[in-house]
Amino acid sequence: MNRKAELGNQLMIIPFVFLLIIIGGGLFAGSAIYFGKPLNTQQTDATLLNYKLTKCIKQQPFDWQAGQDILDKEIYKKCQLDESVIKENFLILIKIDDEIKYTWRGDETKCALSDITNENYPKCATSDFIKKLDGSEAKITLITGSYQKSKKELT
Repeated sequence: MNRKAELGNQLMIIPFVFLLIIIGGGLFAGSAIYFGKPLNTQQTDATLLNYKLTKCIKQQPFDWQAGQDILDKEIYKKCQLDESVIKENFLILIKIDDEIKYTWRGDETKCALSDITNENYPKCATSDFIKKLDGSEAKITLITGSYQKSKKELT
């Protein structure tokens, strides 16, 4: 029997097993990502919206004495927000010197309840800043919250 050159055939099993492990791992990771539990991105969404609105309010002039409908359109236009997305998934509350000037879908109570009781309440982000309005400085409090849950997490 001639056993020369059989070592090459036996060594080819190592790359074959390596490829099987890579393919099997890819299939497992893909199915785990697809069927994984939901990842809660509410806090991140609320923080990003809060940042965008804070930056916009600091840079743009707004007519805070106008009605809710006029202020609503002005905020969406000047801050370049998608009205349908905000109205479906987010909460916005703007207070100037502790007086509510603009609100959409709720108040501070919903934000407080999300930390204590129910995960179906929005996760919120709050920011305070000073802006000059009508010749005097005013403290603006901005509270944003997110209701949406959209991502998957690797189990």
